This record gives sequence, C-alpha cells and structure tokens, in this order.
Amino acid sequence: MRTRIPQLGVFFLSLSLLTAAGLAQQVSPQPLITQPINEGQLTTLRGNVYPLAQPQFDIGTAQPDMPLNRMLLVLKRSPQQDFGLRRMLDDQ
Repeated sequence: MRTRIPQLGVFFLSLSLLTAAGLAQQVSPQPLITQPINEGQLTTLRGNVYPLAQPQFDIGTAQPDMPLNRMLLVLKRSPQQDFGLRRMLDDQ
C-alpha cells in the first residue's frame, strides 16, 4: 500500500501537467500591450507607495547589485486568461 501513494502522486501530477499543456495549446494569448509605450502619458496610482518613500527620506541612488527584498509586483490577467485559468483549475 505504501508504494501506491507515490505512484498516485506522480499520476496526478502528470495528469495536471498534461491538462495545463493542452489548455496552453488551445488558447493563444492575446497581447495586452497593443501600442508603443508613451512616457508622456503617465497615470498616478494612489495608495501604492510605502509611506516612508518620500523625498525627505531619500538617501541617494541604490547600488546596482542591491537586493530588493519584500518587493511585490502584481499584474492583472486579462478576462480570457482568467477564464482559462479558472477552467483549468475546475478541470483538475
């Protein structure tokens, strides 16, 4: 009985990878960036800056090799990508 548990894990992992690969082949992603980036058209996002990130606390340029710990970049999926992900999770 103990040998079946790892075999089942490998089976389900393989099945989920095959399902994900199949869905990836079915849905070709649409590009989300459809025009050149224009630095003259900037949007300020409110509430997204750490409170201590203010000019009076600036101590200069960081070294290029400085590690950026606790940095989080959140990207939004397109509705088609979100639907594909939810469908894949439901199928699994």
